[in-house]
Amino acid sequence: YDGLVWNTVTIEPQGTAEIAFMEFSIPLTAAFTDVINTDDYSLRDTGKLTKKGFQSIAMRTTWLGNGDGGLQWYCETDGWFFLKDTSAALKVTVENGEATLRVTMIDVPTTFTAPHEIQFGFNATPVRPKTWRTPEHSRYRGIQGGMFWDNNHVFVPAPDNAWDGLYITTQYTAVSDVFKLFADEWRISAADRASGAVTMASDSLRDYFAWRHWRRQHELRGRGFRHLYYDVAGTRPSANPIAGTGYRKRDGTLATTYPYLAERELTRRMYNIALSNPASHPRDSWIGYHKSGQPNMIFMGFANANWDAENYNSAINANQPTYLGMVDPARFRAQHMGHNLGWPIMFLGQARITPEFAARGGGAEAVIDHLHGLELLHDGHPHTWHFSGANALVVDRTMNAMERHNFAHWVYQFTPYWKQQLVTLPREGMYASYYLAKPSELVAAFEGKDHGKAKWNNSGTLMATIEARDPGKVARYFGAELPAGIQAYNVQRVGESLCELKQMPDKAILIVYNDTAWEGEMRLKPDWAKLGLGAPETLKVENAVHSTGFRVEKTGEKDKDGKEIEKGVFFPRPEEIAKIENGELIFPMTKYNYRMIVIEQAK
Repeated sequence: YDGLVWNTVTIEPQGTAEIAFMEFSIPLTAAFTDVINTDDYSLRDTGKLTKKGFQSIAMRTTWLGNGDGGLQWYCETDGWFFLKDTSAALKVTVENGEATLRVTMIDVPTTFTAPHEIQFGFNATPVRPKTWRTPEHSRYRGIQGGMFWDNNHVFVPAPDNAWDGLYITTQYTAVSDVFKLFADEWRISAADRASGAVTMASDSLRDYFAWRHWRRQHELRGRGFRHLYYDVAGTRPSANPIAGTGYRKRDGTLATTYPYLAERELTRRMYNIALSNPASHPRDSWIGYHKSGQPNMIFMGFANANWDAENYNSAINANQPTYLGMVDPARFRAQHMGHNLGWPIMFLGQARITPEFAARGGGAEAVIDHLHGLELLHDGHPHTWHFSGANALVVDRTMNAMERHNFAHWVYQFTPYWKQQLVTLPREGMYASYYLAKPSELVAAFEGKDHGKAKWNNSGTLMATIEARDPGKVARYFGAELPAGIQAYNVQRVGESLCELKQMPDKAILIVYNDTAWEGEMRLKPDWAKLGLGAPETLKVENAVHSTGFRVEKTGEKDKDGKEIEKGVFFPRPEEIAKIENGELIFPMTKYNYRMIVIEQAK
């Protein structure tokens, strides 16, 4: 399904053998020596991979890669190893611009007289085909069903409602009568006699959990579900032999295990159960995690979205009032982009920035522009829940611009800054990605001269058949490397959307992000021919977000507690222009900010 490679290495001595040192290493090319995710909730070492490298215990699911993909390491226990220092079993070294992932398994001379197994795994990411803004994957723009989920802390939702999204947690359950019957073999710790902390390493727990959901899906009439929302989910270290965790070492001690494979088996089963709803097409199911800072694709690969960034709740404080200084393009690639792992991410703000913190960060505009700029730079969905009170309205500048230009439509194809050859930026620390919509090309693929057949289906929507003469044009538009099934669906979807596409103009949305303290006038020279929208003198441009300003004003009224009521006010910023002069694209830029420049034909 996802390319997981799980390995068992067996040391088989012929008689007696001594091994003084044993290491497993994976060399990476310079292209993938870019960013690192260290499976750390605090994100202290997640971000740009530097010469200092990284080291940790072997069980940290460390990921190395770049904006396109990477490799994630898995190991369930270091009980298999013979080491002087288990805290440095995993090392990432960087030499001559190339990284090597090294896992030391033996560095203490050890005698073997019988076979000895060591297990580990790794995954190439993304774990499913990266479908940048194709019709097949356009549903990631919205969250199906929002947060209206059944609470599943007793393993099965209450039977008295018809919500089709289930809230799933795999780490805890209510201390119910069923739990009491199986508690010893479900508990994460045999010594814990009070809480409902469980481990999915237990065979009976996984079977019971999966059976209850299968039963709801197929036996409880009208209670089927399409969507799953995982929260407080994932593996936790455990050493409960009755549950199937812990590794008994030679000296008799019990080493902790992280049951990654067991969690993977459960999420795989839940994935299949969710997609087996007979009243819903599998592609319409939304399966999402809310797991911040620690993407673990061995089981999170059986989802199609992730809500991230709750871990900043403890990081935003009086000493660090905003995201500036914590979130930059490198950390975004390593943690918050998602496409290079296997799904898109929603950056969850949770209104953690107070008015006082916003003021210290340059105002609500500057704070939100820093974050929204990063999200747009990486084809993320700008999130709106960052402020409370009057400041909360500031996000409307971005959202209104996106709605005005139909930004969420799949006809826009995304080119990230590490691949674009459209424009050269004047300074290090500046980046540009762009979204290009050419609906005219898709229409021509079906309606151009001798380009196949078209017919009206029963609903009255223009439906182009898969027999169109050149569906390859559609494939090339969305990515010819996509699997055949996705390509076929995209061709069908384009055919169904021809009436809509005919009404849409060809358009480009350029996101220019400034991760420096420089401010001034930007003068860029795009390759207008590569853009393919026409000669520069025939185009019009718009500074779509920043041409509108935002401030908070007092209303002169007070609430019931005697506190002054404030309101958010939008106003025009005439200085925030965008224009083309002598082939140059000109617009202002401010520090640690971005601009959304929309380009289209002037007619």
